Amino acid sequence: MKEQEKIYACWLMNCPTLSDRQKHKFSQTCGSLEELYFSSVKLWKTVLTEKGATDLVQYTEHWKPEEAFAGMREKKIELITILDKEYPDKLKEIPDPPFGLFVRGKLKNSSSPSVAVIGARDCSPYGEHVAREVAGMMATAGITVVSGMARGIDGIAQRAALDAGGFSIGVLGSGVDVCYPSQNRDLYEKLTDKGMVVSSFPLGYPAKPLNFPIRNRIVSGLVDAVVVVEARKKSGTLITVDMALEQGREVYVIPGRITDELSKGCNALIAQGANILTSVEDFIKEITGENRILTTGSFSLPQNSSTMSGLSTVEQKLLGLLSYEPKSTHVIMYELEEEISLPQLSSSLMMLCAAGKIRQISPGQFCLL
Repeated sequence: MKEQEKIYACWLMNCPTLSDRQKHKFSQTCGSLEELYFSSVKLWKTVLTEKGATDLVQYTEHWKPEEAFAGMREKKIELITILDKEYPDKLKEIPDPPFGLFVRGKLKNSSSPSVAVIGARDCSPYGEHVAREVAGMMATAGITVVSGMARGIDGIAQRAALDAGGFSIGVLGSGVDVCYPSQNRDLYEKLTDKGMVVSSFPLGYPAKPLNFPIRNRIVSGLVDAVVVVEARKKSGTLITVDMALEQGREVYVIPGRITDELSKGCNALIAQGANILTSVEDFIKEITGENRILTTGSFSLPQNSSTMSGLSTVEQKLLGLLSYEPKSTHVIMYELEEEISLPQLSSSLMMLCAAGKIRQISPGQFCLL
């Protein structure tokens, strides 16, 4: 798309009352978006209702095309529409693809393998660990990690991918220049520097509950497969899974204990026939079609020599006993099989907490950090 046409694509994409279907219809109706901008209201009414046409007129009266486009570029934001060669090929395949995407960051070849890693916002320590391992190993293998930049599994996976030197795409449920959630500002800045942030919403548009199903369609539309790390039985994560299946994407699930609320959604998906992910190496082979030699192909607890250095024998044993599921001091003492008093045990556990090896999640309850 030529620069002049981009100016009017920016006008069309920033109108808050137009749907993607209406934008597509407008594009098909007129020879160019510049012609559409200067067309009569009568032509607009062939696509819009009376109220819709009135809204577009009022919006256009206050819109300054060249000035707004220059302001967008000053913010280092690009706009790609379905008419551009840079538009992601995978996204074109889905029903009713977004007419365009605002992009902040580095444009990446859409033909490379990509996977969405999604899950609960209030995830468990186990979920945090698995999300980091999955995303980090995929990034090392050259797979783009896509997610919604949300709190919990989404953000954890995207940070891990970037930390591993990989590429990640954050899809927002707000304007691409609006960081949501605000506590993920550091991740937003990392993505715009080393990855990419995209949105189909107008610039400056706030995050609203109704935006997220639209956001989720883009997340699943950009990828070859979706990996669910943790999910409750009723959650937004499962809505994304439904969209992925409608789009013909493969869904992989991390299994969990049947007693855990955060695993009930995952286990329900497995019962319905979803793929089970227990080996990242096998998963990467399926996605890329290549054999990759990884440091580890399955999930493990991070206990290496550097983790153990400087610790007493008791503290090393405690690290070996603890997992990402909380244990009480009484259970730990029973499993330790060591002649140690409760005050001594508590002191060792507090030392490990201070060293950043474990954490106390409630009085007398400890787990790996």
